[in-house]
Amino acid sequence: MNLQLKKEIQFYPVDGGLFHVYDPGTMRHFKIGAREVQWLQLLDGNRTRADLGASIPEEFLDLFLQQAERMQLVITQQRRRSMNPLKLKFRLMNPNRLLEAMPNFNRMFRKSLNVLFILSLIVNVVWLSTHWQYMAASLLQFNLNAGVVVFYLASILVIGFIHELSHSIVAKSYGIHVPSIGLMLFYFHPAFFADISGLNLLKSKRQRINILLAGIMSNCILISLAIPLFYLLFGQAAMPYVIYFMMINVSLMFINLVPFVEYDGYYLFLNLVNDPAFKIKARQSLLRPRGAKTEHLIFGILSNLFIASLLFSAILVLRNYVSTLVASSIVDYVSIALIPIAYLLVMVMQNRRPA
Repeated sequence: MNLQLKKEIQFYPVDGGLFHVYDPGTMRHFKIGAREVQWLQLLDGNRTRADLGASIPEEFLDLFLQQAERMQLVITQQRRRSMNPLKLKFRLMNPNRLLEAMPNFNRMFRKSLNVLFILSLIVNVVWLSTHWQYMAASLLQFNLNAGVVVFYLASILVIGFIHELSHSIVAKSYGIHVPSIGLMLFYFHPAFFADISGLNLLKSKRQRINILLAGIMSNCILISLAIPLFYLLFGQAAMPYVIYFMMINVSLMFINLVPFVEYDGYYLFLNLVNDPAFKIKARQSLLRPRGAKTEHLIFGILSNLFIASLLFSAILVLRNYVSTLVASSIVDYVSIALIPIAYLLVMVMQNRRPA
């Protein structure tokens, strides 16, 4: 069968006469030369190997065809990706054209974000450390009800969009193409995502880390903006919601810095240790601890404990909300039963898919 290039493959010119190749189906990125791009575009499904030989030197032809298949850029090697119910993604937009139209803004945004992050971090540490009693009292005023749930969902979506947009703009300022921003259910929790996996094409570790930290920086700045913004809009009565909004950002910053789930901290950790297979090795160390490296074993144990704590917290919050609607001891029994069931399901799903 003659090879045919996937129709969805995207090519973006970058510096040095190279091209950034993106496959939306597998979300994989490659960097190749202009000559290879021309050869790939010859793969229309109609040309035979003999036809291709007229345009591609014989000494490169077989190797080129093998590479195209290995990189899964052609239809004959297109594999159906198994759906991961713990990480459902829905693409909403391709921000590339918009971001490419304002390169100066992208660079200014990145520089401003870095400076404002340092300033806001200082302000936040001082304010939170001097007002923690007030914050605790404000949070105790909250009862889990439909209004609070709506406020939480609205806040998490607004915060999440700003977080991912910050990743995207900073990535674009370094010349990385961001082919999609979308909505996902990560462990059944709503969140936004931006495909910034092209950052792996950057040689500079500092630039990669700057991109990965951009979302957390935006959360820190939002905390500083929360008090004046909410106070001006809604007055003193809105302060409990201001505190709640701030704590949502603090929680997201913490979760995004933890390396045990596939958020920013996980990819930061992989860049720091320079080992993309670290999580796979850690998972394997739990199955075969004898002979495993200590760092892999420790990471695997802490990762499982963290996931268990997240599930326990989520089920506890759900139990408290359901208890306000149904006054029955059955709710407690169901909640207790859900904890090991949910944990086993998560472990099964993790072991069925690659890291």
